[in-house]
Amino acid sequence: MRLEGLLLMSLIVSLLPVTAVPAATGASPASPHRQAVVVKTADWRSYRGSLQRYERSSPQEAWQPAGEAVPVVVGRNGLGWGLGLHPLREGRPFSPADDHPGRMPRRPPPTAAGKETEDPPDPAAKGDDGAPGKREGDGRAPAGIFRLSGAFGYAPGRECPWIKLPYREATSSLKCVDDSRSRHYNRLVHAGEETADWSSCEEMRRPDDQYRLGIVVEHNPAPVIPGRGSCIFIHIWKGPETGTAGCTAMAPEDMETLLRWLDPAAFPVLIQLPESAYRRLKKTWGLP
Repeated sequence: MRLEGLLLMSLIVSLLPVTAVPAATGASPASPHRQAVVVKTADWRSYRGSLQRYERSSPQEAWQPAGEAVPVVVGRNGLGWGLGLHPLREGRPFSPADDHPGRMPRRPPPTAAGKETEDPPDPAAKGDDGAPGKREGDGRAPAGIFRLSGAFGYAPGRECPWIKLPYREATSSLKCVDDSRSRHYNRLVHAGEETADWSSCEEMRRPDDQYRLGIVVEHNPAPVIPGRGSCIFIHIWKGPETGTAGCTAMAPEDMETLLRWLDPAAFPVLIQLPESAYRRLKKTWGLP
């Protein structure tokens, strides 16, 4: 099958500074990564899923499970195809030639912004399998394969040396811009350090514990496509019965276990798909 339209891929620019990922050399978008966080849901509409960690000593070795599977929640409206490392088309193997900008034409910025307002349908953002494409405010988490580039949390960095990913303290000034009309769209910025040209943003220092620990998911990274989704994280859930605005969330203890395990030297990725898509793409994409 094919995905209608073109899916953007980038391995270069991220929301947080990270070690550069070497160019892929195999036929799999999961290469050369040695840590994989696999999230599966029952179908495209389900907000409940499971997360299993996988690791391998080298890209030539077989994936092995690390620890037990844990429950997670994703977008309240399920999953939609995102923009990440996965191939342009489902049936074609990944190659380094896929990694260049400009595959998807930019459309004019939407008239509404914010996660609670859904943009107009984008004909280029739908798969041949009828699955939706991720858009701003649609309540879906992105499906596909995405780099995990950094971590954040409420504590100062000196208090969490056990986190190996590049870490950023979520102070009251740290925002993630979800206004697709802003030039800072899908970027973490400090209010006061940048000209505030946005009308909505994610407060990274929330009044609850949901962002007390979090991981940056590189969805729609660069060049950013306005309206195709922003501010995607893995974080602590509100509860097992509550879907998110587009992130992946889990229990606090599972979040800490995941963060202690993730190592930037292993180039970790999030692989997030419904069960049917995962089975269909497992061999082609070299999934665990």
